[in-house]
Amino acid sequence: MLIYQSAHFFLSEWIWSVTWDVYHVPFNIIITLILLKFFLRINMVRAVCLAIFSQLFAFLVLSICAMGAMYIIGIGGGPDSFMVVPKPLYATVFLGLLYALLQTIFFMCTYSRHKIPLSYLAVIVLISNNLTVLVTLLLFSID
Repeated sequence: MLIYQSAHFFLSEWIWSVTWDVYHVPFNIIITLILLKFFLRINMVRAVCLAIFSQLFAFLVLSICAMGAMYIIGIGGGPDSFMVVPKPLYATVFLGLLYALLQTIFFMCTYSRHKIPLSYLAVIVLISNNLTVLVTLLLFSID
């Protein structure tokens, strides 16, 4: 039962990320880029690469988890079997936390390449995803 709930969660968050919260990825890249450039004082090319590749990694891993979730749910688990998507606030916050976790994993895996302290990067990732959640929630409140 826990596997099905986890599968529904990942699939729901992926669907949320490619439909209503499509702004999360570009805003997070921009905010991460700004934080990397001004707080860690790394050069612009390196900051752009880190911001884009960490976000790309997070999105690809989330997409792979969503495909695995579709495999677990199966054909018989159509739309009526999905869990109800929570309020936009909760869905957006959970998506931001997922992206923060996956981006932190990316930085941990590539530490030997960039040699930036992981604690600094983890804080920047949390701050950038939280700011992105706030920005996207403000966009939802305008509608």
